[in-house]
Amino acid sequence: MKAILITVIFLSGCVHPRKAEVVRLAEHMAIGAGTEVGISQLAGGSQKVTAGVTASAAVAVAKEGSDYHNKRDSLKMAVIHALEIMAGAGTAVLIRH
Repeated sequence: MKAILITVIFLSGCVHPRKAEVVRLAEHMAIGAGTEVGISQLAGGSQKVTAGVTASAAVAVAKEGSDYHNKRDSLKMAVIHALEIMAGAGTAVLIRH
């Protein structure tokens, strides 16, 4: 998982503009997946998946809410980006559990 995150971050600076949307999607999914994996490992126990997904939702709301508030994104784009983050968390849950 770390290798994927590092690759996405590296490629985000040197990709063709047409492929930028794919990289942006991968970046958002990596945020969600990384948060879910990290928090669920810390939480342990029977509620580890719930803790990881809840933390990913909090990160999505904070990050994209900030982007919307600071006028870096429209409301529609902020919602789409938050859903992309949650898709990453869901993907991590499906792969790991």
